[in-house]
Amino acid sequence: MALFGMIDDRERSAHLRVSAGLPIGCCESSQAQVTFPVQMMSRSTLKHVFAVWFGIAATSSGEVPSFSRDVRPILSDNCFKCHGPDEEARKGELRLDDRAAALLGGESGAPAVVPGKPAESELLKRLHTTDPDEVMPPPSMKKVLSAEQIGVLEQWIAAGAKYEKHWAFQAPVLPAVPPGAAHPVDAFIRAKLASAGLEPSPEADKSALLRRVSFDLTGLPPSPEELAACLADPAPDAYEKAVDRLLASPRYGERWARKWLDLARYSDTNGYEKDRPRTIWPYRDWVIKALNADMPFDQFTVEQLAGDLLPGATTDQLIATGFHRNTMVNEEGGIDPLEFRYHAMTDRVATTGATWLGLTLQCCQCHTHKYDPILHTEYFSIMAFLNNADEPELELPDANQERQAAERMARAEKLLADLPQQWPVDEGPVAWTTPVAAVTAEPAEAVRPLDDRSLLFPAPGPETSAATVQFADLKGRFTRLRVEALADDSLPGKGPGRAPNGNFVLSELELLVAGKPVKLVRPAAAAQQPNYTVDQAIDGKPGTGWAVDTGGPDLHSDKSATFDFETPLDAADNVTVIVRQAHGSHHTIGRLRLSFGADTAPIPDREARRQELLVKAFDEWLTRERTRTAAWQPAAPAKASSNLPLLTLQPDATVFVSGDITKADTYQLEFNQLPTAITAIRLEALPDPRLPARGPGMAYYEGPKGDFLLGEFQLSAGGRPVKIASASHSYAKNNFGPYAEASLAIDGNPETGWSCAEGQGRAHEAVFRLEQPLTATDLKLTMMFGRHYACSLGKFRISFTTATGEPVASPLSAAAQRLLHRPDPTAAELQTLRNEFLLTAPPLAARRAEIASLRNPAPGLTTLVLHERPPENPRVTHLHHRGEWTQPKETVEAGTPAILNPFPAGAPKNRLGFARWLVSRDHPLTARVVVNRTWATFFGTGIVKTQEDFGLQSDLPSHPELLDWLAIRFMDDGWSNKKLHRLIVTSAAYKQSSRSTAAGEEKDGANRLLWRGPRLRLDAEEIRDAALRAAGLLSEKMYGRSVFPPQPASITSEGTYGAFTWTASTGEDRYRRSLYTFAKRTAPFAFANTFDAPTGDICIVRRDKSNTPLQALSLLNDVTMMEAAQSLGGRLAALPGTPEQKVTDAFLRCFSRAPDAAETAAVLDFHRKQEQRLTATPESAKSLAGPGPDDSAIARATWTAVARALMNMDEYVTKS
Repeated sequence: MALFGMIDDRERSAHLRVSAGLPIGCCESSQAQVTFPVQMMSRSTLKHVFAVWFGIAATSSGEVPSFSRDVRPILSDNCFKCHGPDEEARKGELRLDDRAAALLGGESGAPAVVPGKPAESELLKRLHTTDPDEVMPPPSMKKVLSAEQIGVLEQWIAAGAKYEKHWAFQAPVLPAVPPGAAHPVDAFIRAKLASAGLEPSPEADKSALLRRVSFDLTGLPPSPEELAACLADPAPDAYEKAVDRLLASPRYGERWARKWLDLARYSDTNGYEKDRPRTIWPYRDWVIKALNADMPFDQFTVEQLAGDLLPGATTDQLIATGFHRNTMVNEEGGIDPLEFRYHAMTDRVATTGATWLGLTLQCCQCHTHKYDPILHTEYFSIMAFLNNADEPELELPDANQERQAAERMARAEKLLADLPQQWPVDEGPVAWTTPVAAVTAEPAEAVRPLDDRSLLFPAPGPETSAATVQFADLKGRFTRLRVEALADDSLPGKGPGRAPNGNFVLSELELLVAGKPVKLVRPAAAAQQPNYTVDQAIDGKPGTGWAVDTGGPDLHSDKSATFDFETPLDAADNVTVIVRQAHGSHHTIGRLRLSFGADTAPIPDREARRQELLVKAFDEWLTRERTRTAAWQPAAPAKASSNLPLLTLQPDATVFVSGDITKADTYQLEFNQLPTAITAIRLEALPDPRLPARGPGMAYYEGPKGDFLLGEFQLSAGGRPVKIASASHSYAKNNFGPYAEASLAIDGNPETGWSCAEGQGRAHEAVFRLEQPLTATDLKLTMMFGRHYACSLGKFRISFTTATGEPVASPLSAAAQRLLHRPDPTAAELQTLRNEFLLTAPPLAARRAEIASLRNPAPGLTTLVLHERPPENPRVTHLHHRGEWTQPKETVEAGTPAILNPFPAGAPKNRLGFARWLVSRDHPLTARVVVNRTWATFFGTGIVKTQEDFGLQSDLPSHPELLDWLAIRFMDDGWSNKKLHRLIVTSAAYKQSSRSTAAGEEKDGANRLLWRGPRLRLDAEEIRDAALRAAGLLSEKMYGRSVFPPQPASITSEGTYGAFTWTASTGEDRYRRSLYTFAKRTAPFAFANTFDAPTGDICIVRRDKSNTPLQALSLLNDVTMMEAAQSLGGRLAALPGTPEQKVTDAFLRCFSRAPDAAETAAVLDFHRKQEQRLTATPESAKSLAGPGPDDSAIARATWTAVARALMNMDEYVTKS
């Protein structure tokens, strides 16, 4: 066994292994392996050696050199940078990547290449000369061609200098399968091995093979039970049955989703400076589901790039477009949102190129590609496909949320119906009696009666409480009960509650006389916390209650509530009040006093009096509101325009705004044929589900979503300004600074204005009163929006009035305002007005607050998606000089590179047409790129080693015929990932033992010919998940919000501007698969980052693999690894059987195999030494063992030490 630190196949070549000291905490008898790179060859030299190595170079055999295989790699590495496709960077007007241009030559006039005449070819003259002013490459390039490379060029020119199209830009052609093997993959592999004089390795043993394929298909090791079942199955297809079981497992989708999310640059935060959280995990869940369902890859592609453009697009297809919403969002103050949108577009082009084309399209952003035949213009033509989409948040249907919303509305309607009963009645004097009380509490408490007959409960007290208060000598006729929660110096913050902040929640209040309940009605309290109103103390629901934290220091003062008896109470002996407080967290009353009230001058008919007062108040309200509000006439603008956003008139005269917004937007509206003598103008700011946070604003970054700031509201008629006398608003709040009133929109300063922060999702209005009635019938309105972030208005309506007086903005809805001025309202309309009155009446303010809160829609679950812009408002794509946002030049149309298959005639030039072009049958790249990436996952290296680059600078494929055969088979099989994966993992090449041989190492040390099986280190997520599974902790819960496994809190809170509190998840969420871990771009999850997991900033085709001391220390000391070791240690300690059997169980869980005798002896020796050490230090044993009985601490700690050692072995972090 070797301790962690050994390298895998991807790191073997050009490395020297040496012994090193042990990492801290490792076994004394073991040795670690670390690696140091030896001197590396140049890329061009490696390519040529590679060609010779596989027997494909022709220079020594007399065979004519192939341009694609032998010549182009030399020219690409040494010449194309100055003499390639990039016209702007081209030197000497010479181009060598094109035959006609090479034959023509450069500015010297001499042909660079003269077919059949090497001596007359200027190219070879420049290579041979010793003149530093003439030699090529020039000395400044620090590149010198070898004699062998020059010889290849000479032979090629002598043979006629034939050019060939790059192999990757030609559609794959189905090759014949070589004879000699039953499995087609093995036929290609063995043919190549035979040509190199190599033999394949024998098949790996069953346990190693099951571990390998389990990790590859599910990202998890086999359980001991799965391993035992496979080993016990004598059937010849036992392995194939195991493969089918793994492919059908839900864990398959989780494993392969993580590979795809690397490409999608998935993260749960926006990135850049502030790096705020975002909600896009529904996209992650969509990927898992699609892969588990084996969605064909062509469909998988189309739905992610253009799901919104499919006919009748489903919610899932819209969620899929989140692929290109994974780009970062910059919310730094002062940035231009359109500039960083452009940067997001360049990221999308680069990601598309890497993911589907296997091309470095980012190299074309600033100029034509230096090596590949892709023009600067073609780069922006690809961008044009992707650039015509808006980027909204999609509200997702949620049955639970819809049910909760219905319950909220039902409660709001009930509270509204009960409001008339809450109207205050002019009461006569009330005589209060506070009798002596006897109290018992559950849980039991030492309650102290005070002289004022209040009851003082000790702080902090229990989490919850139920106090039963009995009155033995209460006599008389009473109409109400008063509950007082009194401040006291002994309570937190002086109370009146025992919660840390001094609050309490009275969950339920019950009154019994002789054991029979008395109904309490008409609760009233001066202090009522929103959503914790006093009526909830008698609603029969222990999960609700009355609380008094209304904000501010007034919390720490006496509070009281009164409750009427439904019928007067004739008290006798045995009166009981039960005070239930079930909220938890010590939210209980600290000092309680109960009193009974009797009317000294009772009102003969209180309800009739209440109704009389209510009717009078309603009539007064109607008169007042009809005077204050005006009869408004909505007006549709004859013309609506802006500097950039699209203003669209709706049938109800509202204007909906869409498209891009800036930090300084100006809307201009023109109205014709207006009534004369207009006295005021109303602006309604309206919500809409299409807007961020439902509007009414369009802010989507930096500030609150859905916010707006109207900086200026200006009018003109006949070319002259119209003066505005005053402005009023129904609601105003500034998210930055103290004021944001409507009056600031007419002060001449566009940096101040009207805003409605924290009012998202609701309608608001501002009324602008003119100095003089308007005589003109045409009017122009200019509205300016913006601040240090873009925050324009998303939906609005303009109305006019000719009413005299001074109309002001009203909190009433526009519909209610219309009813106010209707001469003969119906009964239903009067009820609507009565409800509006009740919801605005000051005496009912506390009740109104809760109803408003219930009516306000709760934030729903959203996810980030794409939505194609309407035909009338396409986004124009420009070619940007040198790729700079600040230098847009000519417009470009959507198009594909000429070097690839043509775009289908008649196909729509949008994302849908582009996506279908990518997965068309004649596309030369997509199927090859996907197959190659899959091959690299299984074998460590792709058939084309440069997975991200299939262009002219790419490595040559090790098995070109196999690559093409797999690509065509992949398409023939309906683009099925599962069929492709099964095909590969059932091949003998995959099932080979990974043991090395001297012959293999000598001829193919990097195992490019696959003479043995792969030996690869696990990915970061697999390492953590394997530990949790071995320990029996791993949760199989799927989908949902990202979770927060334990890690040092400082990772996300220190040294980062966008500080984020990392609160570790509890329960099973603490041990969910790493795929579900919350991903913060600027502060990645520490364990994953240590083992080279990506940050989500950019598309990652292949992960780096590093070996660092920190990795060994993380395996030993990371919180999750320690908890896994403790759990496994506890299992082993409690496992019946001999120590040898326990060692076997540990090996099966950690290494998927049984130990040999020497390994068992070594582990037991380590166990004995640890047991001796921990027996001598019992406190250390308790600490190491973790939670559990003290009498088993030493045993648990000893086996925990064993588990830690095993989980720090090289074999533990290796899949086979």
